[in-house]
Amino acid sequence: MRPVLLVALTLLAGCDDYVLDTTGGGGSGSRSDAVLALTGDAATGEVVFDTHCAACHDKAGVTGKVGPALGGVVPGAEDAALVSTVLDGKDSMPAQNIPDDQDVADLLAWMRATWR
Repeated sequence: MRPVLLVALTLLAGCDDYVLDTTGGGGSGSRSDAVLALTGDAATGEVVFDTHCAACHDKAGVTGKVGPALGGVVPGAEDAALVSTVLDGKDSMPAQNIPDDQDVADLLAWMRATWR
């Protein structure tokens, strides 16, 4: 009985970032903060979108392919929630493998410039 309780507590302890963070901060924590501290370049962000996002999200933001139409999602979302979704994934969207924080900041800048 004790090992089961220990495993359950260990699993719960690993999930506390997701349970307590209502701003979309997720598990990337300091990486999200680092991205949000950068100034993004929208032109470069478009290239990042084409490389990492366009296969699932319509670039015009009007219709979804596999993922939702971002034109209806991005305007109402906080920057921290968008960055967290890109870095950590959300629901059926997997975390994206974008190793450079500046690329993520550029992507955010492009999404903000495209879908206000």
